[in-house]
Amino acid sequence: MTQRSPLEQLARVGLDVLGRSRLLQNAPLEALTQTALQTVENLRRNILEDEELKFFEFIAPVHRAIMANVTVELSVGTAQISALPPQSSQLMEAQLNYLGSLDFSVMGDAQRKVLLRQSTPLTLGWANPKHWATRPHWQIGLTQGIPLDLHVKGGVGEATLDLSYLTLSNLEIDANVSSFALKLPQHKPFFSGTVRGGAGAIALHVPIDAHGKLFIRGGLGELDLIIQEGAQVRVDVMNGLGRTELVAGLDVREVSGVGILNTAVWETPNLHMANRPMSISLLDTRIGALHVRVVGG
Repeated sequence: MTQRSPLEQLARVGLDVLGRSRLLQNAPLEALTQTALQTVENLRRNILEDEELKFFEFIAPVHRAIMANVTVELSVGTAQISALPPQSSQLMEAQLNYLGSLDFSVMGDAQRKVLLRQSTPLTLGWANPKHWATRPHWQIGLTQGIPLDLHVKGGVGEATLDLSYLTLSNLEIDANVSSFALKLPQHKPFFSGTVRGGAGAIALHVPIDAHGKLFIRGGLGELDLIIQEGAQVRVDVMNGLGRTELVAGLDVREVSGVGILNTAVWETPNLHMANRPMSISLLDTRIGALHVRVVGG
């Protein structure tokens, strides 16, 4: 028998009830009541299942890999992604709480490919009241030893990505509904990346010696750009909607007049003399506010 997702089961219940609606119009009250009770029982049994929160530990070794493509699609709850200890022989170590089922794989040798995600939709098991107070957490560690092409898709909740000690060749983040706190790599080779905003807020931390080019696209939530004092950064805002707040510590290079569309360029002092600058471009339309600030130490 084909295993259907909770959403498919709900759709089938609805279609089944609609398909019998003409018969129900002429049915006695007792029969209507019995049908309603049976429908509720089907929902309880098939959708709001009494499944327990599960735990899974996923480990993917580096082996002979010299680079890796890592894709992580987060679920419901909180998540933290950071670097493993330098001496670790693992490419990824993950401890996961979840409902439903997971999809994970490791492929390749010199160029490793790792996938970790929730294979079922954000299951309706979370609608069960017994899970309402649950705070499931995904703890994920990644190797410092080889360059990573890292792709992270948000779920529903909060995600903290401390990429300080990771060596990235590329970074792709799709915030989805999650709120993200993201710290960029420091003292590492040049990297490029894209952050696609979603409904949640994004706090982006730029440390000293961050070196790369990052594009940020769209989003409904606020963007808080936090630049550590001493970092060399250029910030371009193109076709931005929403309120923009800027504090002292950046030089204005270009700014549009007051209007619906905003364009601006800000730079930290003496950027033209920097050997390892960081470029951040905010592209396309944003609804949420943009806060740019420089913090000490």
